[in-house]
Amino acid sequence: MSTRVRLSFLILVLTPSVAFAEAAPVSTPAEATQLNSWIQQGITQTLEGDRDQADATWKDLRAAAPTHPAGWVYQVDTLYWRQIYDEGDPRLDVEITEHAEHAVRLAEARIEKDAKDADAHYYLGQAFIQLGRLDGVRGELLSAGSLGEKGRGHLEQALEFDPDLLDARYPLGLYYYYADLATRWFKWLQFLWFVPTGNAPMGLRYIQETTEGDSHHRHDAQFILADISLEDEPQRTDLATELMDRMHARFPDNTLIHHRLIDTRFESGRYEDVLTEASKLAASTGGDSLDTLLRSTAPIWRARAFVQLGLPDRARAELSGFPEGGPDRPHWAGAWVRLTNAQILDMAGERDEALSSYRDVSGLAQPHAVRRAQLLADAGIEAPFVTARVASSLAAQAR
Repeated sequence: MSTRVRLSFLILVLTPSVAFAEAAPVSTPAEATQLNSWIQQGITQTLEGDRDQADATWKDLRAAAPTHPAGWVYQVDTLYWRQIYDEGDPRLDVEITEHAEHAVRLAEARIEKDAKDADAHYYLGQAFIQLGRLDGVRGELLSAGSLGEKGRGHLEQALEFDPDLLDARYPLGLYYYYADLATRWFKWLQFLWFVPTGNAPMGLRYIQETTEGDSHHRHDAQFILADISLEDEPQRTDLATELMDRMHARFPDNTLIHHRLIDTRFESGRYEDVLTEASKLAASTGGDSLDTLLRSTAPIWRARAFVQLGLPDRARAELSGFPEGGPDRPHWAGAWVRLTNAQILDMAGERDEALSSYRDVSGLAQPHAVRRAQLLADAGIEAPFVTARVASSLAAQAR
């Protein structure tokens, strides 16, 4: 999730009270440069894992430019980083909603003054999609789809008015990609009064372009591209590994990135590396509640690695006394604990007990973080578990 590289920022020589005089719209090149520098500072603090400092930066930006939507929209991005792997936690819902709705009002006010203000359309599109994402997580799919379509329309207008606005390509690419998947996963969406406008190939192209360009979202895009490469078909573990190696080298204190790095190591079959990195994850310190939750998963990673290395007793010891759930565990941790225990049972020849656990995992509701566990559980139901190396050896013998 080379040495740590910190971006150098333009020093804001003006105090917040005069940095954007009388909260006037950002219009001069100097004001735009100053705003962009401030935004990059907050984004980098978020990526470095210092989300509290990022919150302070966004607060300062909102005080300095109260009529500009940037401080509100990017604050929501930081809030989403706090819950990205624990979206079942509703504690940030009110704060996310209030900031995104305020950004909507500010962006709409700017568009009323200038209907072709590309930046205003970009921020408005971002805010609508942020609200839609929250509704989607909470099961309000009709509202989520409506807000998402509004956001898509404004992001497309932003690019129409300013084709060089690379920042707009990232949220638009996300929307195109995941809306396309949604209509394929949930066919009944076709019967609603809206059909999300998805285009997975174009969305993926926009995300890839963002990783390569000079966009505020380039590192977010790298993280999402790694996620897509691991979670969706066809799986590209080589690309995911390359991206997460690069991100972890740049942001070594970001526990979320470190956690995803371990994931790429596992999917690449580098199980000894998983053991090493999981121990480092467990020994890391600092951060917020998300960091604590992710550190708590280190025994699961170690157990899964021991299983693949053919050491079920070591795996069982890692999970001994480890609770499947609770306030100090991510909501998805239990699925992986139960799956790993099922594989251990399979290796011990206790097939009936293993099948019971596989079926428990397979029958869970399907949030994004549990989908791969369910695919593995379904495979365990079809045939007894064997390690990846044994499976590879058997396949070679069959040839």
